Amino acid sequence: MFLKLKSKLFSLPFETINHLMKLERVFKSDLSKLLEQRQEELLFSVESSQFDSYHGLALKNIPLDEDTQKGTAVGRFGEFLDDIYGEKLQRNMAHFEARPGQREMSETIYDAFQANHHAMIEAGTGTGKSLAYILPAVYEAVSENKRIIISTYTTQLQSQLLEEEFPLVEKIVPFSFRVALLKGKQHYISLERLEAELETNEYNYDIALTKAMIVVWLTETLTGDIDELHLPASGKLFARKVAADTEGKLDPSSVWFKRSFYQRARKKRCRLILSLPTMHCYARICFINISICPAMIK
Repeated sequence: MFLKLKSKLFSLPFETINHLMKLERVFKSDLSKLLEQRQEELLFSVESSQFDSYHGLALKNIPLDEDTQKGTAVGRFGEFLDDIYGEKLQRNMAHFEARPGQREMSETIYDAFQANHHAMIEAGTGTGKSLAYILPAVYEAVSENKRIIISTYTTQLQSQLLEEEFPLVEKIVPFSFRVALLKGKQHYISLERLEAELETNEYNYDIALTKAMIVVWLTETLTGDIDELHLPASGKLFARKVAADTEGKLDPSSVWFKRSFYQRARKKRCRLILSLPTMHCYARICFINISICPAMIK
């Protein structure tokens, strides 16, 4: 374990090491010699291209998001479902069991897309609701070359869709697609606010530890989603101080704008967007799991 941690430390860039050296005195640890050794190595080395250095912060270099997705000939929807609900699910799912209500739900949602009206669906436990609405959403997004929003009730369901359902769908559909997760601003780190907080002298152990975790995490994250960090309770309080929603409206001419993780998430080129419900409902179909979207109640 020690060797792994040491290897990680010696992979960190100069800016991150500098911040860790300022925070180390609060930890009362033996890290100072290792940090000094790494700092000396970096003074005589070529700057790594895997990091983007700005205002004393080192970020993971994120490649430009090129839109390689084009409209695709995907065949008729009925044939698409025949193929998916026939052999493909059986081959790719352990303990596969045919569920008649699942296909009926997919067809209802697809019909709503074509007719441009809402569909309110109530489905019992075990119906396979997630897959039932993902399939027509993916088909509509790719065949019509458009974006589709899937608004979930909880972040837990978002994680389930990203980690379980979409990987399965990618295996069984005959075309490629991309999906992005969009959360509220409070979930994303504000680099501007973080820079200001790092300039202050820190004497609290928990806050110093949280700052150290964040500056190391910035060299790894592609999203800036604070939920990727497993922070203690006190760390979560600090994270709220440096979340993107505390910076107000970010001026597009600001030096921080193009490095804003929240703005990147908003502009990411993809066919499917996962988001939590807000006061503004932009989805063309409201998928009901637990609560009813207020905009649907008349």
